[in-house]
Amino acid sequence: MSEYMKIAIDKIGQRYSELRIIDPGAETAMVRSMQFYGQMTPVVVCQTEKRPEMIDGFKRLRAGIKLNFTQLSARIFPG
Repeated sequence: MSEYMKIAIDKIGQRYSELRIIDPGAETAMVRSMQFYGQMTPVVVCQTEKRPEMIDGFKRLRAGIKLNFTQLSARIFPG
């Protein structure tokens, strides 16, 4: 079973980000959405020995960084 919690953006690892295709239009839309509505869906991270690693939600993470969010809501799975 996974749990939900807030995680500091600077504590989320991005080791799998290079496996994702970046669509600038989709990222711009995500920034706009999070600017107006906030984070509506949690990101998904896997808890490793060192830190939580992003699995899903890379656009939300990048949008949160651009908008100076300090934390994101995350669904955490054991790693």
